[in-house]
Amino acid sequence: MYKRISAEEKALAVQKYQAGETSAIELGQMLGVHRNQIYKWAQTYKAEGILGLESNLGKRYIDKNPVYGEGLKEKAVRAYLAGEGSPRKISQRFGIRSDHALRNWIKVYNSGGDFSRKMGGESRMKKARLSSFVPSMNTTS
Repeated sequence: MYKRISAEEKALAVQKYQAGETSAIELGQMLGVHRNQIYKWAQTYKAEGILGLESNLGKRYIDKNPVYGEGLKEKAVRAYLAGEGSPRKISQRFGIRSDHALRNWIKVYNSGGDFSRKMGGESRMKKARLSSFVPSMNTTS
């Protein structure tokens, strides 16, 4: 059964993890989440404080999904490709909320993509497709 975890509980778990009192695995088992969630909370807590741990339900899309400039994206990708750290460390250094976003930017960069265009939320279908439906002219009844 799913249990909603308050921002205060998340912050307390992060503080115990950062102080070395309890491992991420143990905290995850106690709270019913995977240890990676503890790592993500720790990263968010460091960057945004307890407000970053608040539930995003009911907030506008842009509030929970920040928009990063193309300059920051390119700097972060170049830092990763130069071997300056793991995606998690680079994300923390540049204030990127999720290392998942950095991984996506790396894919775009390596495929020769352009950071200046919007990378998500756009419709994939730009024009209406021509229908291949042809009505039957069968006159037998």
